[in-house]
Amino acid sequence: MNDKQPPVFIIVAGLAGSGKTSFIAAVSDANVAPVQRTIDRAASGYRLHYDYGQIVVDSSLIVRLLAPPASRDLALARQLPADTLGVILTVNSVDTESFAGAEALIAEYRRHASVPCLVAATMQDLPGALSPEALRACLNVPDAVPIVSCRATDTASATAVVIRLLHLLIDRIEGRL
Repeated sequence: MNDKQPPVFIIVAGLAGSGKTSFIAAVSDANVAPVQRTIDRAASGYRLHYDYGQIVVDSSLIVRLLAPPASRDLALARQLPADTLGVILTVNSVDTESFAGAEALIAEYRRHASVPCLVAATMQDLPGALSPEALRACLNVPDAVPIVSCRATDTASATAVVIRLLHLLIDRIEGRL
């Protein structure tokens, strides 16, 4: 009997410079590598190029982390792969010029994603980083969407974000959300 499950996915989305690739590298059991994945759209499919990493939970469960290029994030928000567990939206807490684009991206994923989403407030170790609370106000993020402080290059910090997302998923499955 084979108890091995097919892999499941977490999308790590964000604007350029928001820490997506660093986040995946910090939490992944494998080196970050570029991959392609075909997304079916009505009658035809299209290919997205992702940065890819994975977390091997045990011999029967693998969580794959996919970060699409920022230019394709909005298209992906409208049609997530069916095997997606959740979405981590990375926001550079220092780059105030990117906040309008980050706000639009967060709103688009919330509008279309049927899976849990949270915001990872990256670059929290840098001078001038806005706190998660200040980011919530600047980006108009509702209280129902967690904003988690994160240093994308730090394994413990990035892992804490993934664990928070998994807790959101469990809450949803158990009907608490």
